[in-house]
Amino acid sequence: MTVDIVAVDPLDPTQAELFAGWRAVLEASTRLEYGDDHSVYSADEYRAKFRNQHYERRTAWVAQVGGEVVGHLEVGLPLNDNTHRVEFTLAVHPDHRRKGIGSTLLETLERLAHDEGRTVLGVESDVAAGHDDPAEGFAGRHGYLAAQRDLRSTLTLPIRPDELAAARADAEQHADGYETLTSWDGIPDGWLADRAELSRRMSTDAPLGQIDMNEQEWDGERVRRNIELALEQGRRLVETVARHRATDRLIAFTTMAVSQDNPDAAYQWDTLVLREHRGHRLGLLVKAVNLRALITQLPNVRRIHTWNATENEPMLRVNRALGFAPVGQATEWQKTLTSSGG
Repeated sequence: MTVDIVAVDPLDPTQAELFAGWRAVLEASTRLEYGDDHSVYSADEYRAKFRNQHYERRTAWVAQVGGEVVGHLEVGLPLNDNTHRVEFTLAVHPDHRRKGIGSTLLETLERLAHDEGRTVLGVESDVAAGHDDPAEGFAGRHGYLAAQRDLRSTLTLPIRPDELAAARADAEQHADGYETLTSWDGIPDGWLADRAELSRRMSTDAPLGQIDMNEQEWDGERVRRNIELALEQGRRLVETVARHRATDRLIAFTTMAVSQDNPDAAYQWDTLVLREHRGHRLGLLVKAVNLRALITQLPNVRRIHTWNATENEPMLRVNRALGFAPVGQATEWQKTLTSSGG
């Protein structure tokens, strides 16, 4: 069997059919685990992502057998920090697995990484609760190790308003000296510097397991561009921050996003409380306030999905208090290349 690896440009209209096949493979693979709750981007969301190359250079590849697209590879090369890494997504259509297609895609990825002088490769697998992860054996055979496990959890809406109010009231009892502020579809210019610092600290303070990742470089422009990308992708964003009154600084944040292509599902993005301000239930507070804002503004949302490192018990405890229940597990796989590229 001959496997052809072909580069695809999501922005090239002459490759629209190839791009559609590239995306369809990933969706078929993810639907096998989560059905309609798959988290694959829409075509327009991918196009917006590939137009945004400010902080990561992105390329895409398909595997073809007999002209049929059967494999998906997306490659991201960080440009401003962590330039030793390659982040990638790999999927083989469920009807074509165990035929060497995934191995051929990995060979392409590792040659690219070697040519770019990158030494650490990172990829994620995500399977529903009770399912075996096909990546376990595949990753091990190719020299990838599990660097971190993440619990995938879902909150099913609606929830009783009194339950949410009780969670917020409980948190506020411990958060004297702090206030919350919420914004939609962007943040005030006055937040940018503090938000950049919170994102930088997200890269140092959040649990990373064995992931070989260095501190990220953030400034207000990077925060602004991330928001612009989400809006270009047609997403609604709601963000709540906690402000420390004594210093007038933002010391915690949480963000959720809802896609116009899947308006009944929200995705919990980053949440962080600065280490020096922990112990005041601020994680629960900002999440409860943000959740209230979401269900008030977007009452048609029916599910909220989130991922947390299994060792991040404080945040998992917050999620349980809000009603999240585990539905699956994601694994962050990592491989370090030798000087010869293998």
